Amino acid sequence: MNKRNVLCFLIVAVVFLGFTIPSVKATNGPFYVSGSHYDTQVYGSSGMQVTHSVSVVQEQYGGCASFVVFKISDYNWAAIGFYQGHNYNKGQFYNYPRYYYDYKINGSYHFYDLGTAPLNQNHSYSVKLIPEQPYPDRGIMVLSIDNLSKAYLYNYTYTGGEAKGESESHNSKNTMDYHFWNMQYAISTGYWYPFKATYFYYYPPYTIDIKSVTEWYVQGGGQ
Repeated sequence: MNKRNVLCFLIVAVVFLGFTIPSVKATNGPFYVSGSHYDTQVYGSSGMQVTHSVSVVQEQYGGCASFVVFKISDYNWAAIGFYQGHNYNKGQFYNYPRYYYDYKINGSYHFYDLGTAPLNQNHSYSVKLIPEQPYPDRGIMVLSIDNLSKAYLYNYTYTGGEAKGESESHNSKNTMDYHFWNMQYAISTGYWYPFKATYFYYYPPYTIDIKSVTEWYVQGGGQ
């Protein structure tokens, strides 16, 4: 999630095929590329990704990640996907992808490594906010890979938010090579629907190749 003010570009797409944005030289990070479902009053985000290895610069807290995220606010969100580079908690550097999830609750940030993510596999990732019974105003973030729950995060407010698929790099010398498809959002009943009228953001030197409102490629870097 973007924690700094950096240069960004916005595209709104309903049906927007085969469009590639030219890269621009840049040096400092972090950099983000994302697609967001237009309605910010939904209750979850999910999508497919293929696990690709990328080139990352070895630096403290540096690397790349690609993930789905459900965002209530800048201070309350949860994400799950895979990363390559430094483990935020322990500092080890990994030159191959690993599953992870991270989240903020009331502004407090947390990161959890979930182990090696084998290359060239297709997996679904999802974050869904469900009501915590018998307290319907409280929510639980349920984070899953291939419909297998990896974490339950309690004490969120049960309210609508933003569904996104996002890729991140902490240095423009890192390359990114990521592919999202079948992006969906959840409504309060728990049912999933395809993204529509998607908002696309990109940060040079990275590019986005938009195939549809539910599918895109993230590429570039190495500047």
